[in-house]
Amino acid sequence: NIGLFTISNVAIKLVTFILVPLYTAFLSTEEFGVTDMLNTVVSLVMPLVTLSIPDAVRRYCIEDKNNTRQYISVGFIVTFAGCVLTVSILPMLDLDFFGGLGQYKIWFIACFAAMSMQTFLSNVARGLGEVQTMAIASVFSSMANAITAGIAIAVLHYGVYGFFLSILIGNSVGCLYYLVRGHFANQLISCDRKGLAQAFRVMIVYAV
Repeated sequence: NIGLFTISNVAIKLVTFILVPLYTAFLSTEEFGVTDMLNTVVSLVMPLVTLSIPDAVRRYCIEDKNNTRQYISVGFIVTFAGCVLTVSILPMLDLDFFGGLGQYKIWFIACFAAMSMQTFLSNVARGLGEVQTMAIASVFSSMANAITAGIAIAVLHYGVYGFFLSILIGNSVGCLYYLVRGHFANQLISCDRKGLAQAFRVMIVYAV
């Protein structure tokens, strides 16, 4: 497991190391500022709108193996609701404080949703002990991100749109791998309302 975590972290760091010179070489100062602002806003908003529920998913899937479906379902519902809530606050991106990010609202919410879902599914994989799945998903996601960025920014000269496209495709590839290889899709929705309510009460206390 330590080796798999190492591979996953190295892949992410390596892609970051490779992409920063690419961004600085092909993006204008304003465009580079938008990319940095995206990462900053996502890192600040995601824990708030998702109530840090993905962290609770990981913990309780480890502790209570008999009710993992309820915990995963709650995590998915809250994460999805968080993405919907983020749509309602998109007009705030027009403020000068956000450095022009408001011009790319559709791209922002698409990237935000993909990043939120991959974060959630990564915690599901950890909670279920699917460390190999998590490591491979991280590698595939990082590779897709790097390849798309290289083509869209350096070859096609899409500029900041190429950055958004690489983030969207990279995280979507990771999500797809989790759903297909990890077989998590059949655990995302549970019809046990009582079980979901109990799981939510426990998880929200821990997460908040």
